[in-house]
Amino acid sequence: MNKIVKIVSVFLLGMFLFSNYYFVSDTNALIKISDTLGLSWPGTPSDHTIKFQVLEPIPAGGRISVVPEDGYFLIDGEFDVYDVDLSVSNALNGVYVDRELSSTSSVTEDLVTVTASTTSGSIDIELSSLSGINAGQFVKIELGDVAEWGDKIVSSTSSSTLPHKINNPSTTGARAINISTYNDSGNILESSQAYIYIIEPVSMGITIEKFRSNGTPSGILGYGTTQIILSLNTNYFAYCRWTNTASTTYVAMTENFSYTGGYYHSSILSGLGAGDYNYYVRCRDDEGVDDTTDYLINFSISGYSGEDGDEDVEGEPGSGGGAGGGAGGGAGGGGGSTSGVNNDDYYPFPELPGDPVVVFQGWAYPNSKVYLLKDGVEEDDVIARSNGSFQIDVYDLPQGVYTFSVWAEDPNERKSLTQSFTFYIDEGTKTELQNVYIPPTIEITNQSLDAGDVLEIQGYSSADSVMDLWLYPDVVGGVLPDQIMKYAATSSESGKWLYTINTDCFENNNYLAKVSGSVVAGNVSDFSKAEKFVVGGVFEEQVCAGADLNGDGKVNITDFSILLYWWDTDNECADQNNDGNVDLIDFSIMLYNWTG
Repeated sequence: MNKIVKIVSVFLLGMFLFSNYYFVSDTNALIKISDTLGLSWPGTPSDHTIKFQVLEPIPAGGRISVVPEDGYFLIDGEFDVYDVDLSVSNALNGVYVDRELSSTSSVTEDLVTVTASTTSGSIDIELSSLSGINAGQFVKIELGDVAEWGDKIVSSTSSSTLPHKINNPSTTGARAINISTYNDSGNILESSQAYIYIIEPVSMGITIEKFRSNGTPSGILGYGTTQIILSLNTNYFAYCRWTNTASTTYVAMTENFSYTGGYYHSSILSGLGAGDYNYYVRCRDDEGVDDTTDYLINFSISGYSGEDGDEDVEGEPGSGGGAGGGAGGGAGGGGGSTSGVNNDDYYPFPELPGDPVVVFQGWAYPNSKVYLLKDGVEEDDVIARSNGSFQIDVYDLPQGVYTFSVWAEDPNERKSLTQSFTFYIDEGTKTELQNVYIPPTIEITNQSLDAGDVLEIQGYSSADSVMDLWLYPDVVGGVLPDQIMKYAATSSESGKWLYTINTDCFENNNYLAKVSGSVVAGNVSDFSKAEKFVVGGVFEEQVCAGADLNGDGKVNITDFSILLYWWDTDNECADQNNDGNVDLIDFSIMLYNWTG
């Protein structure tokens, strides 16, 4: 089955790197300058988001010039005002206000002039005669698809209204984007370079397809079988149906599985007889998308009783679900036969189904201990392999609904966030949960910094993972997408990862950092717990602040479960009002901070 249900976004390492500022004679340097690429592949069209702070005011009638390094970038003749945005803000990560742009000279709109070139070119923005940009303000220039068309007043100079991008250099390496500001007389005010890195694609962009698996029963069932459990697993939340006619749409199917609405689906079918059975299954996911292909579960019920020459001919070949004639208790007494892998005889009656088996397979930290909890009680633990992969098998489980939780501890005794799964298991079934990726651990070495200090963040993941690191202000009500600073790191063979960041560009504020990981197989973890740090202040440790009991930056059902676990105790984390007891007051505090 090839329907894609999730596309893992590839972090293409198009992150910005802050430039080494250079000084032009009699000019100042623009500060806090960056250029974020939409795509960093060689020879590929890409968006650019350029930000910088001006120290010298740009007067009305002044100019901003963006000139990619000569000989490497391509700006084609179709690139025009529709592909450019200019906005200003009083803070680097604040709310930016768009300026109105035009392709012709105007009193109220900024004039955009694009110089096309097969090797470089330039984009110049001349400010209107009525409005300049103040000293200390932050400027954002967006080029390509990221530009909004709504603030363009005059029609495009090109014959096409499709957005265009700037072609990256055809070779890898660091390239400069030159940004300069000028006054209304054409004299240069400030100038700097932002360096971007052109790299080959990182092959971690894997599509995860939804699939159906573990269809049972299969093969040849014993003589006299009259009842079976029809079942399958899906790797996506779904509602499943079956029919005996191939190529029937989900909507046209009338037979629903008795137990469905999750990842495991089953029905008990009775009144079967000897013959061949074909069941065609289709499912509908939680977004209302129906399968367009059949998943076939097929098996046969033997018509051979085990007595010489005794063939059951009463039952018609089964078409599924209902009575098929059948041999009932078995012709000829049905005694004394044996069964084995290399034996053509079958038991006179089907064996009773055994207890369910549950298998967890996934990724943790190399050689770390991985713990499995069943309904909140530790069930088993294993040591992960040298690459971080692990498997835990759980046997002897009565039929029923269970909540399983998995977590790991890294070599520095840092505990991961807990992954939890709740599902129903039937007798005689084997449920496999694959690609259970335990979130990385994270630690900030120094949580109190001054602007310009080096921020060091580290932790553990599976071996050779690509880490997606997010930093963002810790503000009430959440952050805007453009306030999130994203970086990429790679873990070593031991699973350890480390990333250092110069905080020159950080404003004095409280911040949060979290990280997720992905391995070559395309598995992507959830984010780690969110660690806090302060730039321009003193970090004050708060125990489970804001009712976020597991430290993942959200207050939801997971935190509620932890609160219930510690109910009527003096647990320091769950006791939000520090009165020595976890009770309704702490629950009220959790509801107040609830994010879902």
